[in-house]
Amino acid sequence: LLPDTANNQLIIGGEFSYIHSALHPSIAKYDGVAIDSIGAFSCNPNFALGMCGGVVYATDCNTMLVRGQNPYQNLWQPIDSGFGGTALCYYEKDSVLYVGGGFNSVGQITGGSLAYWNGQRFRDIALPFSYGMVSDITFFRDTMYVVADFPDSTRGTSSRVLRRTCSCRGWIDITPVFGSTSSWASSLEVYKNELYLAGSFSKADGCIGNSILKYDGILWHDVANGIDQSGSYGQVFELHVFRDVLFVGGFFQSANGIAANNIAAWDSTDWYGLGGTFNQSIMAINDWNDELYVGGRFTEIDGIQTNY
Repeated sequence: LLPDTANNQLIIGGEFSYIHSALHPSIAKYDGVAIDSIGAFSCNPNFALGMCGGVVYATDCNTMLVRGQNPYQNLWQPIDSGFGGTALCYYEKDSVLYVGGGFNSVGQITGGSLAYWNGQRFRDIALPFSYGMVSDITFFRDTMYVVADFPDSTRGTSSRVLRRTCSCRGWIDITPVFGSTSSWASSLEVYKNELYLAGSFSKADGCIGNSILKYDGILWHDVANGIDQSGSYGQVFELHVFRDVLFVGGFFQSANGIAANNIAAWDSTDWYGLGGTFNQSIMAINDWNDELYVGGRFTEIDGIQTNY
C-alpha cells in the first residue's frame, strides 16, 4: 500500500489479477470511492511500491518500473536495464531511493540485493554476506539498518539485522538471538526513538521476545511479552506508525494476553486490540487521508466478504 498524496490516491500492489471481474494484474488505485486500474503489469505479483520525489516506482518480475509523469495515462516504463531480480522494499531519504530485495545484478554488480537509485542509474551497496534477500530498510538515528535472509551452514537461511558503519564501507551485525532455525524477521520500524523488529520468533526458542523486539541503539529488549504464540499463530509481517501509535499486522490472535485478531496497537506502554475478526493474515498497513488502511490474505471481516 502506497499513499500517492500528489494525486490523492492510494496505490495497491500485490498478487491479484482481477478487480470487479475485469483484468487488472498486480496493481490498482483507490480514490476514496472505488478501486480501479492504474495500468497493468505483465507479471504477477507486485511485491513492493516506492516513491521518491513524487515519482512512483514498482517491480514487475525482473524489471524496475517507473510511472510516467502524467499519472492519468497510467503508463509504466522500465528503468535501468542493469537491474535484474525482485525488489521487496523501498526507502526514500534525502531525495535518494534505496531498494532492497533479491536481485542478482544492479548496474554492473552481481550478487547485490541492496542498492540506491540516484535518478539516473542504480549503484550497489555491498553487504557483508553474499546472495541475501533484503526484506526491509530503514534509517534509525540517521544510520541505515536492514533486515535480510542469508544462506547459512545448514543449507537453509537465517535472518540478520545489519547496521551500516559511519564509514559507509562496512556493516555491524546486531542480530538478536532467535534460537530456532525456523525463526525469521522481516520488518523494521522506528517508533519513539527506538528501532522495532518483527517477524516470527519466540521466547520458547531462546529469544528475549515474541515476534517483536525493540532496540535502543545498544541492546535489544522485549516488548511487554509481544505477540502470543500458539501453533502457526504468532507471526508479524508489517509495522506502521500512525497517530503516534505503532500498529502491528500479521497472523495472530492476541498480544500479551489482549485479544487482537491479526492486528494490534502498541502505545510504548500497553497492547490494545482493534476489534474485528479477519479470517486471514494482514500483510500491509499504511495511512492515507488520515485513515488507516490494511491489506492481506483475508476475504472476510466479521463474516462479511471483504476481499484482501
